[in-house]
Amino acid sequence: MVKQTEAEELIHSLPKRFRPELWDGRRIVYHLKLTGENEKHFTILVDDGVCKIINKLVENSTCTIITTEDVYVAIEKKVMKAHVALFSRKLKINNIPATLSFINLFKRFNETG
Repeated sequence: MVKQTEAEELIHSLPKRFRPELWDGRRIVYHLKLTGENEKHFTILVDDGVCKIINKLVENSTCTIITTEDVYVAIEKKVMKAHVALFSRKLKINNIPATLSFINLFKRFNETG
């Protein structure tokens, strides 16, 4: 079994961090592309009050987020602010308004206990 990277662990913790009480009932499909030497793709799917992570891109996405594993981890751990990564082109998002509402659906990784 291959050990997950820190970025993969954080991504796969999203279902546990999902806050269904803030979800508006619409189906959400996000693509997350982690670029670099070992490029990885994920689909974050929210439907029927449940968040699921799929280890590939499926369906058409509401939004696509592209960054490196290091930048993703830095943002999750509050080492780097997302807007700084965005302005420095280390983070690419094709639907910023959708992303702003999406991120509120999840507790920060350090708030999960």
